[in-house]
Amino acid sequence: MKAAIYRGTEDIVIQDVPMPEAPAGGMLVKVHGCAVCGSDVRTYFFGNSMITPPWIIGHETAGEIIENNSGNGMQVGQRITVGTAIPCGHCRQCYLGHYTMCENMTAHGFEFPGGYAEYMAIEPYAIQQGVLNCIPEHVNSDEACLTEPLACVLNGQEILNVGLGDRVLVIGTGAIGCMHIQVAHARGAAMVLALELDDRRLAVAKEFADHIANPAKEDPKEFVDRWTKDLGGVNVVIVACGVAKAQMLALELASPRGRICNFGGLPKTDPMSTINANLIHYKELSIFGSFSSNPRQNQQALSLIASGAVNVKPLISKSLPLDLLESAILEMKRGESMKIVIHP
Repeated sequence: MKAAIYRGTEDIVIQDVPMPEAPAGGMLVKVHGCAVCGSDVRTYFFGNSMITPPWIIGHETAGEIIENNSGNGMQVGQRITVGTAIPCGHCRQCYLGHYTMCENMTAHGFEFPGGYAEYMAIEPYAIQQGVLNCIPEHVNSDEACLTEPLACVLNGQEILNVGLGDRVLVIGTGAIGCMHIQVAHARGAAMVLALELDDRRLAVAKEFADHIANPAKEDPKEFVDRWTKDLGGVNVVIVACGVAKAQMLALELASPRGRICNFGGLPKTDPMSTINANLIHYKELSIFGSFSSNPRQNQQALSLIASGAVNVKPLISKSLPLDLLESAILEMKRGESMKIVIHP
C-alpha cells in the first residue's frame, strides 16, 4: 500500500509499504481521509518526542471497515472515525476520570501507525477502549475527520465549564477557534466574541461569532468593552492559537474572576510566555491548560457534527491526495488554509 513516511524534520516521503493485516481481535480499516492537524505541522518542522521515525503519522482519521475480528458488532463496509488518544482505563488518572492525563496513554499516529496511509490496522486494545464511532450516512467522511479536533475543543470547554450566560472571547479563529465559538454557543454562552489577525480567517468566523475584530486594526480592549462592559466583561477567554502574545493579552482582557484556557501549545523551541502575574493575583484569574480528548468526547463530537449543531464544512479549505501531504503541511504553516483533508 501507499503511505507517507515521516523520516524526521522536514522529511516525508511517499512510498510503498507492506499492507497491514487485521490483528486477532482487531480490525483493518481503509482510510477515506485524514485531516492535517497543527501538531502535524509542528512535528514536521520540530519533531515530536512521542514519535520515533520512520513512522506513519496522521491522527484525524475517518475510514471504512474492511475486516473486523473484534466481535464488537460493527459491520464490514461501515464508515467509522478513529479516535486518537487511547487511555488505559486502569491507572490512577483514569480512575479519577482524567483520561487525557492517562499514565499509559497511547495514540494512533504516535504509538500506533496513523492515517496518512491507504490502510491502517486497529488493535483490539483501541477497540476495547471505545475510540471507534460509526459515521451516520448523511455525514461525509471529510467532515467526520474533524471529529477528533472537535473532541479536543469539547475537552477544553468542559475544563473551563463554559455555560449559561458566559461572555466568551476566542483569540484565534482557525478551525479550532471556529469550533470553540460554535461549542460555546451550544453550551449556552450569552455572547461569543472573536479576535484574529488574518482577515481571511476572520471572515469565516463571522458566520459563527456574535462580533469579530482584527486586533491589528482595532484596539482589543475597546472592542471587548464595547460589547460586554455593561454585561460585566468577558469572563471566559480561550486562546485558540499557539502564540505567547495572545496568552498575555488574555490576562488583560479577562474580567475579574475570569477563566482562561491556553488551548494552543507553544513551539517547543520557545515554550516560555512572560505574563503579568499581578493581573492573575489582583483579578483572581483562573488559568487552565487543555490537552487531547477522551473517547466519550469523540462520540459527542461526531454527534454534534451529525446534528448540525457544529458546522465544520466551512472549515475545510480543500482535500488533497497523499502525494501532496508535504504541500498541505506547508500551506497550513503559511496560514493559507484552515483545514486540509488528505485522501490516501
